Amino acid sequence: MNKGDVIQIKVERYAFEGKGIGKVDLDNPSGNSEPDSFIVFVNGAYPGDTVSAKIKKLKKTYAEAIVEEVISPSQQRVQPRGVNTLELAADANSRIWITHSK
Repeated sequence: MNKGDVIQIKVERYAFEGKGIGKVDLDNPSGNSEPDSFIVFVNGAYPGDTVSAKIKKLKKTYAEAIVEEVISPSQQRVQPRGVNTLELAADANSRIWITHSK
């Protein structure tokens, strides 16, 4: 994986600053049978989304990316009530509001 690459990633969790967290399996240079996982923070992605994302920053233990396209949206996504706002349904009793600016 290199800076500028576009990857497909499934977002598993939500992090601070409006970033989704996903993992990608890298080629295993160590030679053991398990693939090496690499954490990617994806700006504009939410838990449950599968997205195409462009790598903007690459570090030794993680990468940062930005959504290029939402391939499969999370079932938690619902129609926004305002401009630049995305509402995620956390469960039947509560809602999480996330302000999303581009």
